[in-house]
Amino acid sequence: MNLIRTESLSVSLDGVTILDDVSFSLAKGEIVGLVGPNGAGKTTVLKTLMGLLKAERGSVEVFGKPLGSFSRREIARKLGYLPQETEIHWPLVVERIVALGRVPYLMPWEDLGEDDERIIADAMRATDTLPLRKRRVDRLAGGEKALVMIARLLAGEPEILLADEPVQGLDPSHSLQVMEFLRNVAGNGRGVLVVLHDLALASRFCHRILLLHGGKLMASGRPEEVFSPANLKTSYHIEAKYGNGDGFYVVPWRRIAGGSDHAKK
Repeated sequence: MNLIRTESLSVSLDGVTILDDVSFSLAKGEIVGLVGPNGAGKTTVLKTLMGLLKAERGSVEVFGKPLGSFSRREIARKLGYLPQETEIHWPLVVERIVALGRVPYLMPWEDLGEDDERIIADAMRATDTLPLRKRRVDRLAGGEKALVMIARLLAGEPEILLADEPVQGLDPSHSLQVMEFLRNVAGNGRGVLVVLHDLALASRFCHRILLLHGGKLMASGRPEEVFSPANLKTSYHIEAKYGNGDGFYVVPWRRIAGGSDHAKK
């Protein structure tokens, strides 16, 4: 079952084409990696799926219905979005941050109910953040904070998770922890679309890869299909080493001089 489907999606900002004729799908049970060089249009894809940016041409369907047919509250309930910028400067404790995931289910005057409290606790338990519930989030390590933000997503009970570089700035151990968790989320019947710069993590954990280059979908398919020497040379201007451990993986190895990237977001 396709949770998301786009057809010929095109987005322009200030007269500049950011996405051009991009078509893809996200199915139930999948974790799909959205990759490409800086400025390829990855973040724009996520923002368009959330309705934060408007498509100039093409269509976006969620659960088989046009995105525009959903209210903002319905979108917030069905799609959980983790943006790149997750820095929190307020001295709030973890359980208060995770509780924000329940906002789409509450009216402005409503307090959290017993069901809300249970869901919040379950989200923290699933992400191993329950022991941190009374800690101030601005004093947590990067890996702990990343898991707290994912717990906030889970508290909203979305069927689709959109994560923009969730392992950015994390050490290898915490990066693996976050990716293992997202893979398990997909395995439990949800869909995950995740923007990644780490090609080794993308090749190891993602069922499928979408490779953007210059705002276009350059390749899509299994990691071993997308991360071909030719595609990596064209898109990233690199050569890589390949291997098999518990699955296919690719490791960037040598930069090829003379490449240039498109200036898109």
